Amino acid sequence: MKVKERLDTETVEYRVKTAETWSVGKAERVDVTPVPSSHRDSIPRTLRLRVVHAVVPLGLVGATILIFMRYGQLGLNPTDQGYILAQSYSILHGAIPHVGLISPRPLGSALLHTIDFLIPLPLIEADRLTMIIEVVAYSTFCSSLLFKTSPLHWRTWQFLATIGSVLLSLNTFPMMSWHTVDGIFFMALGYLLVANGIARAHYPTTLLGCFFLGVATVMKQNFVMGPLSIFLLFTAIAARNAFHFGKLSRAEVLLELRRLVGTVLCSVAPIGAYVVAMALLGAFAAAKRQIIGAANPSYLHLLRVIVGSNARVPVALFTVAVLVMYLSDRQAGLRHAKQSHMVCVGFVARIGATVAVLYAALHQTLHLGQEWSTQLFAMCAIALMVRISAGKLTDAPRVLCIVILAYTASLSWGVPVPDLLAGPLTVGAMICVWRGASVELRALAQFGPVILAFATLVPTVAVFDHARSTDIYFDGGVPELTVPLRPIEASFGAIRTDPNTARYLADVKECLMMYPAARVAVLPDNPIIYPAFGLTDAFPISWFLPQEYAGSSAQILDVAHVLKKTGDYLVLFQTQAVWELDSTPLRRATEASKPFAYDGVLASDLIQILGRSGTCGPFIVSYAPRLARSPSEP
Repeated sequence: MKVKERLDTETVEYRVKTAETWSVGKAERVDVTPVPSSHRDSIPRTLRLRVVHAVVPLGLVGATILIFMRYGQLGLNPTDQGYILAQSYSILHGAIPHVGLISPRPLGSALLHTIDFLIPLPLIEADRLTMIIEVVAYSTFCSSLLFKTSPLHWRTWQFLATIGSVLLSLNTFPMMSWHTVDGIFFMALGYLLVANGIARAHYPTTLLGCFFLGVATVMKQNFVMGPLSIFLLFTAIAARNAFHFGKLSRAEVLLELRRLVGTVLCSVAPIGAYVVAMALLGAFAAAKRQIIGAANPSYLHLLRVIVGSNARVPVALFTVAVLVMYLSDRQAGLRHAKQSHMVCVGFVARIGATVAVLYAALHQTLHLGQEWSTQLFAMCAIALMVRISAGKLTDAPRVLCIVILAYTASLSWGVPVPDLLAGPLTVGAMICVWRGASVELRALAQFGPVILAFATLVPTVAVFDHARSTDIYFDGGVPELTVPLRPIEASFGAIRTDPNTARYLADVKECLMMYPAARVAVLPDNPIIYPAFGLTDAFPISWFLPQEYAGSSAQILDVAHVLKKTGDYLVLFQTQAVWELDSTPLRRATEASKPFAYDGVLASDLIQILGRSGTCGPFIVSYAPRLARSPSEP
């Protein structure tokens, strides 16, 4: 019994050491002693405190509703919008992942967004709402990670900073379910739980965080950096504990082994479950071929953008401001006497760094795919490195999580920039700049954080509103969105678009009525039409982008041969790019029209196999009615 009590005592003490390691710097020891029940009962639970604690959650919910009501019905373009929703629709109708549904990624997002069909809203509106909720949620997770505080206990400036973070992360990214958004959501949640578990010495919370990091990998395989980074972190913590605290005791060695094994098992569990499920469905070989054969993104793209001529000037100015801030703080700390002039220099440098960050975030009006978010990534990483060099390590692991998360989110062949993490990157850079300011500076600016947060939120709201009203994804500005889509199909709800796009979708509906068939495809884009119109996709992929079906062209051609034999299909080939509909008049197809395709060879092969039946609106038609059964067939 005495040996067991000694081991338990050593374990508790070692958990305190580990919690200190996560905080680094001047660590605050974590009290893991249970609170007596009599003391817990005496803690006041007044209505006033409950109302105060509910302000931030209610504010975040209100912000979500306002964003959805103001921007959720603006614009639509049938390129990649609805791609994840179309995969979910196929799964709900019996498609086997990677066999009846080609994907170069695990289909975790498609499985997740089956819940969109349960929301009591028109389907496309429900899909947009879930995307907004996810962005608000992961922005809140990242802010909680950086602030080291639950949203229930946030101050005013922390709430304002999080609202600004949400707007920057939404930017002009299309409001639709997307695998990168899902991966960020689960990876941010995992990081937050791991950080809280380590800081509070609560091992089950840490394991739950590792599990969600594994779930992020099932959304998109590049999010494997989440579990890998935490495993390396735990290894580094063990090495640091052994170095700083001397030889580890038996209890400490066992605790480290349990930690590492638990991390690996919980992180691998979602991935293992997906692999087992694919094996049971007979889809393992297809999944392996599609995922391993997928095109790799550029891992150095961010570095090339950072050193580019357009991006390096704001980053250079920010770097100078941060270095001046570091040197002034260092000089002020070397002498015991008050150095008011050095405090002023540090204050001016911090203001300069803040202006540089705000300029980087807003000077390109949040335009999707440009270098503004890459500049924020560079600024956050530079501020983190300078802070580490100054020996201020308290926030380093948490800010590093944001940097890793942003880099992981940028690994994409479509939008290889961290736009979706622009908000947390901005908050992380500001944490590195302002946390640790001199006591004199904080005393002179008691309301400084609120003033600073409000001063940055106002222009952010203005730029966001302008961007979302004028730079809608492949669609016109608000004055041009004059046609509601509900008369075409009820699942679009109150969404409205420009006349060209509306005419295009109406032509799709007319062609469907003119050529009735059980299986339909509109190539190469238009994944949104399958869940919106309730269609059965004729092919195992709804978006014919070459990167999406790399290595699976033979499977698509095999399906075309089966269609030709069985009949009852309609395949419409676009004759112009749908992402030009907001600026190019819609053209009627003729017998001389050629199909628009990202892969001309595959399109030609499909037309050759299926035949060319005529034209319908802006489309080339390949059609075969249901073949009549012979009298001998049952």
